[in-house]
Amino acid sequence: MRKVLWAIFLVGMCFCLTISVVQGANEPNLKDKVEGIPVTEVEVEGLEVTPVSYTVKLGSGYFTPSPGVHVDKSLKATNMTDAGSVYCLIQFYQGNCSMDDYYYIKKSGVKVLSYVPENTYYAKVPLAWLDTPPSFVRWIGTLNPEQKVDSTLKKEIDIKPLEKQNIAVTFFEPLTGEDIELLKEIGVDTEIYAGIRGVLIPANRTKILELANLNFVKMITKEPKNELLLDRSAHLISADMVWAKGNTGSGVTVGIIDTGIQHTHPHFAGPDGILGNADDRVTIYDAHDYYDGDEYPEADANDHGVHVAGIVSGSGVYDDRRISGISNETNLVIERVAGLHGFRWPGASSDEIWREILDNDGDGDYFEDSSADIISCSWVSYIEYGAYEEASREVDRVVKGELGREVPVVLAAGNDHQLGIGAIPPSTAKNAITVGACADYRSSDTFCQHIYPPGGRAGPDGRMSYDANNEYVME
Repeated sequence: MRKVLWAIFLVGMCFCLTISVVQGANEPNLKDKVEGIPVTEVEVEGLEVTPVSYTVKLGSGYFTPSPGVHVDKSLKATNMTDAGSVYCLIQFYQGNCSMDDYYYIKKSGVKVLSYVPENTYYAKVPLAWLDTPPSFVRWIGTLNPEQKVDSTLKKEIDIKPLEKQNIAVTFFEPLTGEDIELLKEIGVDTEIYAGIRGVLIPANRTKILELANLNFVKMITKEPKNELLLDRSAHLISADMVWAKGNTGSGVTVGIIDTGIQHTHPHFAGPDGILGNADDRVTIYDAHDYYDGDEYPEADANDHGVHVAGIVSGSGVYDDRRISGISNETNLVIERVAGLHGFRWPGASSDEIWREILDNDGDGDYFEDSSADIISCSWVSYIEYGAYEEASREVDRVVKGELGREVPVVLAAGNDHQLGIGAIPPSTAKNAITVGACADYRSSDTFCQHIYPPGGRAGPDGRMSYDANNEYVME
């Protein structure tokens, strides 16, 4: 039991918590109106208001918008497949969006997507809603193409406009087939799948601005370069102090429900770097592969599940540095539920996926070496932010032992969501361990989640990776 408790602590440390604080300067009442556009005034006279900054901070630069509605409605016809809505920025008066405000605008058909400092959110907004925004909304606006281009990339394409750059294009939401057709119309010939949230392509200045003009494109940056940081982040979260006491997860099996694993990856092997020999550090047990429909959950190259498994239990030497997972002597039982084309599984609310990781050989023995002592799930369902729903209830059943054995479940809170109104199911389970992560700059990362589970505490979720080409990286 003591080994399991230490292993829970180590696995949880992979998503360690931190809190970010936003502060700034106050702005007076909304008095000036945008010509021809009705904007509701906000009366705050006589009230003591906490200072708030209205500077919008993007990778392309900072700006302070004037109050009002500044949306080019022509975007609906040429740049979006959903002609009744538009992606834009919404800024709120006197602080971040409250839960009441959030549900009010949600009922109006507004889909809030992610936070932008200060007091601003990316959102998908019905065009009809723009005519009469509620009084707590200070500003609504769309970005021009150059505001979607990261400042470093912009400098380079301004100097060398004809030279192709390797760029990363991110989207507000997973691509639809219609979105892909629009990309093809402007000459994007890279293989792109529906459901992805970003793509790496080569493009010159003209092509970059064409991409940025598509309303469903969120931001364009230079192709990110991976940094090997896991050895340093382990020290940051004091994992090395736990290791020094002899707690490395030995004798514990961690169940990972994800996109599979590379079975021949040398960082799960022993000193000879070859899996399957007697000196292997880690034993990998196979649960069902729902994606391929077999019993061998092999990951696609550079896959999410490989970096999750590496953060938990990998160990190897890269560039004369020892790179070790946080509980690097735990065994693994791997269940594959997703791949390059998304999820193929019964869903998180199904008993089936949980029973499979608890009893992968189906013999009814939930306490053998191949059965999960802890379950790690680095994904969310995106059903409704903050909701306690079927998948959340199913996780609680797993933790309480209703599926054969009491087992702790460690859940990721989610990525790219800072509303502060709730974690994403199933991480809203009342008996699970829902966690985030921090980086050494101690601020909110691109992939972040403010956690407010029932009775819980807040913190953003950064993303660490373990590359399938034997490299640990921080993205």
